[in-house]
Amino acid sequence: MNTLCLRRLQIFVAVVECGGFSAAARKLYMSQPSVSNQVRRLEASLQTTLIDRSGARIRLTAKGETFMSYAQRLMPLVEEALTAVQLTVPSSEPRLRVATTNDAAAILVPAVLARLTARIPGLRWDIHTGGMEQVTQQLIDGVAGMALLDGEPSAPGLVIEPILSERLVLVVGSGHPLAGRQATAEDVATKRLLLRESGSATRHLQNTALRRWNIQPVDKGEVWGNEALKLAVSAGLGASLMSWHCVAQEVRDGRLALVDLVPALPSHPIVMAHLLGRKFSCVEETFAQLLFDLKE
Repeated sequence: MNTLCLRRLQIFVAVVECGGFSAAARKLYMSQPSVSNQVRRLEASLQTTLIDRSGARIRLTAKGETFMSYAQRLMPLVEEALTAVQLTVPSSEPRLRVATTNDAAAILVPAVLARLTARIPGLRWDIHTGGMEQVTQQLIDGVAGMALLDGEPSAPGLVIEPILSERLVLVVGSGHPLAGRQATAEDVATKRLLLRESGSATRHLQNTALRRWNIQPVDKGEVWGNEALKLAVSAGLGASLMSWHCVAQEVRDGRLALVDLVPALPSHPIVMAHLLGRKFSCVEETFAQLLFDLKE
């Protein structure tokens, strides 16, 4: 039985014990459609129906009752197996592997790592950055034990913990016509808008904002990486939507200027994610606690 099948077994037991898909989703930090989809895939792999969904409350079929009796006895071994397959090879040196989208890395990782290395001398760490899909896949593949992401990933079998709220702001160079002014979506549509590369977490948020406004800027450019994007905006090459914490220092220094968007864009979460059933190492526990200290 592979790791994904073990997770589906966990999800099935949670649905039965919680009395429904929505309650199980809240317990597992998953979306309700993801929980329902995983149970359906489990049923498909067994070629039978385990749960009767026809009534107001879920009920186990006869085969579901039989399967549940075995699943409950298997659960302790399932938890042990999921932990075992995700553990890295033991090392005499403390080590941390974190995957993160670029915005989350810029905001959280350096400060938290500085505190962590002060607590744990000799700590070795690997930080893998990328877009939302890349980071989620690194987490699922076991390349990293935990991940920090700008927004919630849709992959099943993940535990997701909110850390901070973030929001996109419109930034321009200090000499831009919109610098320090109020602007609407229509104003943005008439100016050159610089976007991050496709696949990045920031580009996903930028695209979401444009869809929300129902606009298509007449002039768009694409820039790879946050630092290059900030330099391009500062040089007067266009405006851009970027995470506030990513540009806060440049705004304070006067290298970039804010545009007062009316209405402002809603905030989005920065989250920590890890595989369901995977236990943290001591180093990961400490890193997570430092993250939650920022939240508080």
